[in-house]
Amino acid sequence: MDKNENVKCILNMKAEHRIIFPTDHNYSGDMLELKKQIAIFAEHKTEAGSISYYAPGSEHDYGVMALLINCQNAREYLKVGYRGIYVGSQMTDAPEINYGIGNF
Repeated sequence: MDKNENVKCILNMKAEHRIIFPTDHNYSGDMLELKKQIAIFAEHKTEAGSISYYAPGSEHDYGVMALLINCQNAREYLKVGYRGIYVGSQMTDAPEINYGIGNF
């Protein structure tokens, strides 16, 4: 799956509440950076008319790109019955306090 297809798939999964970010606000520095990068990550139309996704200017989007790669890998688990993907930075057994990417 190419990057544009992956972005569209992730957006659809997020809209269906199949990708969940932590609801508490005690985020680590990495999670705060990811949330910042997600906020500026956008669709851009090239001069040739094709679509590309990236952060504008010299802003970073490495966190978003890592999330996309991990979500693409996690999609294999979703095919076998998991309900969605939980995003954060440290996994525990309690989904309400998970910080990592995992399945639930």
